[in-house]
Amino acid sequence: MREQVSEIKERLQPLVEDLPEIYQDIEVKGEVLWKGKRECETRWEAIEPEIRPGMVILDLGSSTGYFTVRIAKKFPSCLVVSVESGTAEAEVQREILWAEGLTNVVLLNKRLDVQDLRELNRTVEGIDLVLALSVLHHFPEGTILEALKILSLLSPNMIADVPGREEIEACGQGTIEKLDPFDEALEWFYPDIRVLDTFPSHLGNYERKLYLGSGICNRTGLLAYWDSPNTNKLHRISKIGGEWNIDNKKGYISGVNVWTLLHLNPIWPEPAWWQKQARIAWQGLIDAGEFVSDVRAWNMLFTSAGLCAIDFSSRFVKGDWAEYREGDIDKLVEIFVSMKPVDWNTL
Repeated sequence: MREQVSEIKERLQPLVEDLPEIYQDIEVKGEVLWKGKRECETRWEAIEPEIRPGMVILDLGSSTGYFTVRIAKKFPSCLVVSVESGTAEAEVQREILWAEGLTNVVLLNKRLDVQDLRELNRTVEGIDLVLALSVLHHFPEGTILEALKILSLLSPNMIADVPGREEIEACGQGTIEKLDPFDEALEWFYPDIRVLDTFPSHLGNYERKLYLGSGICNRTGLLAYWDSPNTNKLHRISKIGGEWNIDNKKGYISGVNVWTLLHLNPIWPEPAWWQKQARIAWQGLIDAGEFVSDVRAWNMLFTSAGLCAIDFSSRFVKGDWAEYREGDIDKLVEIFVSMKPVDWNTL
């Protein structure tokens, strides 16, 4: 184990040197290799009791992935969508995910802006928990309240903290003022607010309260997937005190649509994993004698257990473009070379 961790640290060293700062603890195989500016262990102790098996968790501004990795290791049935805009931070996180062998995490190297959130809010996506640790003040002052509203529509739970007005060293002062006091700002969108604990800021002799906001989700008039051309068949998703429900149908699968993820620059898992998973998901159905049609990226979910094919039994008139054809799986796999969406008409 010592030799293994030593080798990982050696690979990480040049990546860590490129970081603007070591913000979070950089931990691999249970060993902290570099201590970060923010206290991580005690914050994790406050967050962990709020995680439930099977959750889909959106970790906004995940930095080098301390909390993403902790969740993914402790709760293997959870899926973590880890979002980090910084290239250097995302590269460190990707190396850690590789070293830990975690494929119940999809890492997006992207700054999610309010337009991205609007697009997510138009689709049938359900997030069980948003983790927004000292990141909301990075949204522009003019969009932060809309961003919070959309996040509350996407997810019934949010764990978040922000710098206080007195932390003049923090960036985003206009947004901080707009969110002050933070508990009252949260109450506009989450009716149930609870303080999990209070932690020191890394910017000086300040403290930040860590809040849990809870509510319900009930969204209608939704597209089946990101940029879907079919606006005639719209959908509903809800989570009111229990399980997610889509169109009042049974068999909800916890995950995120692959087509959605391809719009948001996924850099982990590596393309070869997606290619293999796509073949397993679809070829397995065909080998089992299932009726299969519409082999497309938007008919796949990223789940904690891998890629999962959905809506494969939909039947189309003879000759329809979505009818299954020899080579459809090969065409699908080609998408996971560039890891970007293409014009759906070309599929």
